[in-house]
Amino acid sequence: MSSDDYTEYDGSLPIIAIGPSDIIYDAAESFENGEAVKDISVTECDSPYFLFSASFKEYDKMIYAYAFAKDTAREHEMLCVQYDPKLSGTALEKKLIAAVQKAAATYKETKF
Repeated sequence: MSSDDYTEYDGSLPIIAIGPSDIIYDAAESFENGEAVKDISVTECDSPYFLFSASFKEYDKMIYAYAFAKDTAREHEMLCVQYDPKLSGTALEKKLIAAVQKAAATYKETKF
């Protein structure tokens, strides 16, 4: 096996991940300060871990994300699926979004 087996990345495949986004960070800051969120439409969450969900385009990819709330392990980062815009409106897009919704609904943190 070569190192390419571990490091090669196929950008055409969907990714489910937790990580940073300037768009989500700025939106979370605005949301928590009671200000209007600019550039993306958000849907408020009833969760101690997430502020809102949002769908937007970033770096030529569609992203469906949940913004982590303040005082969580991943403060103002996102739990998301990133996928090719060609999948918009397809059954696969619905399945990917459903997977992230399930992950957000069952997400828990343990404080030590």
